[in-house]
Amino acid sequence: MVENQNAAGSQYQLTVSPRGKDLLTRTTDQVLNAELEEELPLIEDLIKALDAQALGNDFEPQRIALESLWNFFDALRLARSKGDFVKAREELECSEQGFNRIGQTELRDLSIGIGIYVEAITEIQSQNIGRALKLLREVKEYLQAAGKFSSKFKSLVDFMEPDTLFCAGVEALGTLDFADAKAYIEQASRSAEEVATMYFKEGEPLYCSYQGCAHAYKAYYTLYVALNEFSQFEYDKLAAEQDLTRDAVQAQELLYKGDTENVQVKNLIPLLNTIGQLLEVTRELAKIMQRVFSSTFKPDLGTFMELKQKVHLASESASEAGLQGAVLIKFCNKVSDRVNNLERLAKPSKKDFGKFSGLVACGLFLPLFLIVSLVNFKFSMNLGQQTLVIISLVPALIGGFGFGALKFKSLLFPGATKES
Repeated sequence: MVENQNAAGSQYQLTVSPRGKDLLTRTTDQVLNAELEEELPLIEDLIKALDAQALGNDFEPQRIALESLWNFFDALRLARSKGDFVKAREELECSEQGFNRIGQTELRDLSIGIGIYVEAITEIQSQNIGRALKLLREVKEYLQAAGKFSSKFKSLVDFMEPDTLFCAGVEALGTLDFADAKAYIEQASRSAEEVATMYFKEGEPLYCSYQGCAHAYKAYYTLYVALNEFSQFEYDKLAAEQDLTRDAVQAQELLYKGDTENVQVKNLIPLLNTIGQLLEVTRELAKIMQRVFSSTFKPDLGTFMELKQKVHLASESASEAGLQGAVLIKFCNKVSDRVNNLERLAKPSKKDFGKFSGLVACGLFLPLFLIVSLVNFKFSMNLGQQTLVIISLVPALIGGFGFGALKFKSLLFPGATKES
């Protein structure tokens, strides 16, 4: 892997004198030992201070080294703060070519490794999880080949670990391997917590960002499992869950305290709001389904409008994250279809009610007949049996069939016409 890159770039390599190599070492060490976010101003100052006359043949290697370093650190800035991974990838390719020309193979491998990491993040955003996982594993090889510079970027390997494990978990979910998925995602969550406590102080923005990601991983897994349980008709299990949205809520709270200038964090907040809303809707739908299946009459439930509103809000939140929210928007559309279909099926219809109308009418007829017969006997009204039956049957039919009782008019009153 590294050897091929050397061969490909050998035709562009410059000859660097021993003095030039010593200057390159001192320059790169000075830049790489600078404080975070102070690298770019330092490089700009060093470029301005270059003296072509004093350096002679060593000027060009120095210029290429500083420009390559500038491209490298500007790419990190673009990826970290702006979320412009395409531009960051382009700048890393420039730094890779520059370092290769002056024989700085370790810095070249460092540029390749960071470039692959940026590409992996892009693949994650495009939902190409398998490709992203492969790239993340390659990154470690290049960073380990970066020699003395790998120690400075060891933290990056640690920072990548939660993403790598999470991608493995998502890939397992894609094959419905919930056991492996749970193991990977729990490891990803623990890894994010370890990064937070190892590299940052409690309460710092990046500490909160990684702690938030730890809960975000779990929230994603919870959503996937909840939707699967719903599709498997495990309504009782879902309805009994009291803390279904806990991780989504905690993740949002922590990320709001985190590095909100980071584009990935900024996009993750509305996605978690979507996940929380979908989990609430799924749990409420499970409760409704329990009631539907346990009722003789289908209930006319008044909660559908609220559920539709939650699904709408969830979809709106997902859309704020751009391409990253595409999958969750599809989830929202699926859940919306479920709500609409359930509302349609749960409404009592005339046909449903008609199935029981005869039983209701029969139930009313007997006590009415007994009461009317008792009154006829008590007050000596001398009503005939047919009249007693009709007097008792009419209110019983109205009670059972409502206005539908009119269809029995010709049976009860054979001499009556439609006009009458």
